[in-house]
Amino acid sequence: MKDMMERIINVGIAGCGKSAQVFHIPLLKADKRFAIKAVLERSSDSSALLCPQAVVVRNFQDLLSRDIDLVVICTPNHVHYEMVRQAVRARKNVVVEKPFAVRTAEALELCELAKQENVVLSVFQNRRWDGDFLTTKKIIQSGILGRIVNYEAHYDRYAVLKNPTVWKEANIPGTGVLYDLGVHIADQAVQLFGMPLEVYADLCIQREDSLITDYCHVELYYSGKKAILCAGKLVREEGPRIAVHGSLGSYVKYGLDPQEAALQAGSLPAGSSWGAEPRRAWGILNTEISGTALRCAVETECGNYPAYYSNIYEAILGRAELLVTPAQACDVLRIIEAAIQSNQTGSRVRL
Repeated sequence: MKDMMERIINVGIAGCGKSAQVFHIPLLKADKRFAIKAVLERSSDSSALLCPQAVVVRNFQDLLSRDIDLVVICTPNHVHYEMVRQAVRARKNVVVEKPFAVRTAEALELCELAKQENVVLSVFQNRRWDGDFLTTKKIIQSGILGRIVNYEAHYDRYAVLKNPTVWKEANIPGTGVLYDLGVHIADQAVQLFGMPLEVYADLCIQREDSLITDYCHVELYYSGKKAILCAGKLVREEGPRIAVHGSLGSYVKYGLDPQEAALQAGSLPAGSSWGAEPRRAWGILNTEISGTALRCAVETECGNYPAYYSNIYEAILGRAELLVTPAQACDVLRIIEAAIQSNQTGSRVRL
């Protein structure tokens, strides 16, 4: 029997769309402690080139019946709940793509079920390991900006054409920019400031013939500060990705973390330069130290998506606390649901 330090976690992946191909398969392949044994694809065989050692299965029960330790669910949002429920009942550890579920009530049920079955259940909130977010967190925690009064995060794209993935453009539960991009920046805000007291939101359809929300403006109200979260699909000229303002100064950062682009180009995480940004992309800090003004570029922390699966490995073996917990994912869903309610009523929703 292999030593625990060398134990291999066998993985089954449900779905082989963009999230599996760009994120999960490369990250799992880069960590030799994982072995992808099976991939669920309903009709195609697109996983064959990416992980030729894995068998392709055509139904979820076949996947669950195999000798796998971890199920990674990369299927459409509206089926997350049912597939996670089945996997947990089969006593498999589970990583599910965000959003965790469509409704908080469903997510809470899954949290309790995972406790009962004593399995690891986590949501793929990889953008906690974006370099810009890691840098922002470090700056806020240092106190160099003083008392934080405003935080603003944007996750914008220019995508005037409809997504070729049909379900992402369908008017069904769990679609739209709030569940797609908004979940990431809501999770980041909760990591920085905790749960807000109140939520206000404006959700819009801006693209012609769109059936889903493709712009969201969400305001999170805290005691003494506010976080503004925006995501849109008709933003051709980028604004700041993150802007933080405090009683002593500000930090402003442009540009998206480079890891997704690197993974999409076929690179696997390796070496100390993985996730590093060029100097031209560093954010600007404008503050004062002991009354002396300071304005300078701040080196962006290296992004580290591999840290997510490293923690999953350690958590499965019982050697580390889970960093992205299902309870945290439930909190994010509470914010999403409050934002939807606020948009319907035109008023703030108290949590």
